[in-house]
Amino acid sequence: MRPKPCGRCKKHRKKCSLERPSCSRCLRKNVLCEYDEGWDEFYEKRVKDTDVKVATSTSASPQAMDFDLPATTSFILTMAILSQFIQSHPFKYRHSFCSVDPVSIVENFWTEAPELRLLYCAIAATMTEPRQPAQVCFYFYDRAQKALSYSEYPRLKTVQALIVGTNFALLSGQPMVGMNMFAKACNMAMALRLDVDPDCFGSEGNPLNLSEWGKEERRRVYWMLRYSYKIITMSTSVVLPPVPDCHKLKPIFGNIGNQLSSPLTPELTSPVVYLCSLLNILGDIGDFTSLPPRSLEDVLTCETYSAIKNRLMIWLSTIPPSFHLNPMNINVELNGIERSGLLNLMSFSKAAICALNRPLLYLTAFFSPDLIGEVATKFLTSRVFESLNNAQEITALNSAMLRLTIPGFNHKLISLSSDSSFWKEHMLIYLGYFEAVATIWFFVVKTQPCWRRRYFFDSMAIESAVVEKLLDGVADILKMLGILESGLSGHDSITSRPEKANMMTPLYDCVEGMLDEMKRVVAKTTTKDGVTKDEMTLLAMEVSDLGIDVDVHERVIRPPWVFLGLLGAKVNGGLQLYRPGEKEWEVFWNEFGGL
Repeated sequence: MRPKPCGRCKKHRKKCSLERPSCSRCLRKNVLCEYDEGWDEFYEKRVKDTDVKVATSTSASPQAMDFDLPATTSFILTMAILSQFIQSHPFKYRHSFCSVDPVSIVENFWTEAPELRLLYCAIAATMTEPRQPAQVCFYFYDRAQKALSYSEYPRLKTVQALIVGTNFALLSGQPMVGMNMFAKACNMAMALRLDVDPDCFGSEGNPLNLSEWGKEERRRVYWMLRYSYKIITMSTSVVLPPVPDCHKLKPIFGNIGNQLSSPLTPELTSPVVYLCSLLNILGDIGDFTSLPPRSLEDVLTCETYSAIKNRLMIWLSTIPPSFHLNPMNINVELNGIERSGLLNLMSFSKAAICALNRPLLYLTAFFSPDLIGEVATKFLTSRVFESLNNAQEITALNSAMLRLTIPGFNHKLISLSSDSSFWKEHMLIYLGYFEAVATIWFFVVKTQPCWRRRYFFDSMAIESAVVEKLLDGVADILKMLGILESGLSGHDSITSRPEKANMMTPLYDCVEGMLDEMKRVVAKTTTKDGVTKDEMTLLAMEVSDLGIDVDVHERVIRPPWVFLGLLGAKVNGGLQLYRPGEKEWEVFWNEFGGL
């Protein structure tokens, strides 16, 4: 069917650009483009026919080709898997359900958009305990991909499905697989103008004809898109279409998921709103540390550092008291539906302080207090103490979460899984954990002893007890990374590391090297069998297509997903992260003796 002019252009007898979802004239006037009914009926019929086309099409992946289900059987299996997933784990995988009501998906199963429904089935098959066979997971994923291929028309449900598809790629340990889907989601969001608040959309009353919940859903989709966008752009080198900030959107509320039937409570602003603001600051920290300064003295006297620190302190003052988590209240506060947002908010906020202070922390390997003067010594001491205290709070949070997820402990008010699915649900929390480990590692291994003595004296703590606590915290984070690495490879057991590398593998190797080096420094021993200074190893992320093994000679490597990297430092004698800017920082430190 040939596209026809929109109703507004036809009414005023103006030339229409025929662009969808909004022609250029309506876009300039900031009004909703009125589509021809025939076109909408044609499109709706095309969407309804998608299930038939997907069910009858040939699978593209080898796994799905080996696992072909009759249509009736697949429908029954689909409904059963999704129902079991949602009913057994009402608060599970909240990050994915942040913009979608899981109960409504089950209640309106066959009228839901096929691409969204099938992707949630793929996630449910992956997250259900016990995990469904790999062929079943790939079967649903393969069908979902085909449904997305038919969803070329910009729709809110399609944007939701594309975000969910990106999350599923993360669950599979291969984040780059979902980048094409996320780029498509960004383009569709801009075509739908999701960055404009529904109440400000057009000059006529409510041109979108949305209920209050419809407006909230539209806002939530864009907030989640922007949150994921910031994570990807600041942690990777992926180039995505430009997506505006959320300054034109009203904040979204905390209740979502199975509490959508309850009244709106504007005072419960979602943690995602605060996270988006924090990620803007973290992005500026990444830009600030992307290249080294001209001299060591410039690290101490930097106006950019002061400006970012002030912004960060102002942001911290806006966080509601109920959002502050600690090991004592964690099993009570995390019964809410915004569990994933609260954990990431806690981790990222403290990691931001560690990341901003990292260049200052590195100075303690070069300067002693008697060489830089009393004022500089006091400033540097306070920054080192601040970083170390925040790093310890992050490790304490992780240790508390591990205790709750280990079988045999009293779960009390919170019900957590004893396998990897809980950590997969909150996998992005590792970004903050890595900052904590990098801070602790440098303090124990690289910092001059005089600075460490100052810390132990001021905190009135016994050095051996503090160091043992620091090492235990890092060991628990290594354990968490091991759970994630195994879980992303589809294994619930962590008795041995998976054969196939995923996005957690380089980070596990790095933290393992840090822990080994810290233990040797504390024990005042040197390694004979470890990495020597002549053996340089770049820790990178291996990227492949979903479910397809990569030939060792044809593998593609990408930088690991971290906020800051190591800023040129070497771990355990020769381990380095494959990250932009690492070489420049290494050259900078080598000018003053090296790290």
